[in-house]
Amino acid sequence: MKVDGIILAAGLSSRMVDNKLLLAFRESFIIRHIVMVLLESNLDRLVIVTGRDEDKVKHTLEGLPVEFVHNKDYKTGQSSSVSLGVKHLKDSQAIMFFMGDQPLIKAEIINDMIGSFLISDKSILVPYYHEKRGNPVIFQSKWFDKLMDLSGDYGGRYIIKAHPEELEKYIIKEKHFFLDVDTKENYAFLQALEKSSD
Repeated sequence: MKVDGIILAAGLSSRMVDNKLLLAFRESFIIRHIVMVLLESNLDRLVIVTGRDEDKVKHTLEGLPVEFVHNKDYKTGQSSSVSLGVKHLKDSQAIMFFMGDQPLIKAEIINDMIGSFLISDKSILVPYYHEKRGNPVIFQSKWFDKLMDLSGDYGGRYIIKAHPEELEKYIIKEKHFFLDVDTKENYAFLQALEKSSD
């Protein structure tokens, strides 16, 4: 079974004001760094669902072997981006969903998650740090119809909550793996982490 990836990069960045995907990170930009990490992983195809600042995001990723889908209705919430991405990859066997603002993911952890999913008898893999659930999440193709029918800003969390018997839990050991850059405070914390690791 092959696992494809979708990066949800269509958000409003309403709490940040500036587009968080285009913030500087490790001599690049957050979205380009995430894509470069995922291109090093065992994902088969990688699709970027764009929304706000579509042209700028695509320019930032110019030259990389990724596919783009534009969500003209991105203001309606995350579910519309999930639906579009799944429709684009409707022939996939499984899809791993990533946030466009989670820059501390690592290819080796992604690969281990994919490996755990492939040997599991469960149809959804969800990562946890202690009791906190996060992203990325993998859904087998049996869930694609339900994912395409979602509405609002909830992504696939309703499916996860409604079907605990289908979940393979993956334990994350890295404290900041789930860090996302939703606010200026998050970004300042990320910068401080990077400085402390120099």
